[in-house]
Amino acid sequence: MRSTSGRWSFASNGQFSGSGTAGSLTALSIGFDVNLNSGNISNGSFNASVGSENWSTSFTGSVSGSSATMGGVSNGISGTMVGGFTGSDGFVTGFALTNGAGSALGGLGALQGTPR
Repeated sequence: MRSTSGRWSFASNGQFSGSGTAGSLTALSIGFDVNLNSGNISNGSFNASVGSENWSTSFTGSVSGSSATMGGVSNGISGTMVGGFTGSDGFVTGFALTNGAGSALGGLGALQGTPR
């Protein structure tokens, strides 16, 4: 990253791959704010479309070095979201989620960061 301190906002850049119980991942939007001084991730949002299913949840998380772990997912969705900071202002995330209806979703997404 350009800076290893300060506050940044990250948002999906349109590059993603994944699949779930209902088929291939057709849309993905992920965003969050991070304070690299404290390591806190806040205002996380996750929205995905897979076949006829729409997944939507919020999350929080923490940063350790160049890695991040996101948790606190809501709306009956559980699982794992992790990621890493790349290059000067990029972030790549991987996720493996399930919902209360027994569906699963997994994939990868690229995000772009901007200083706040």
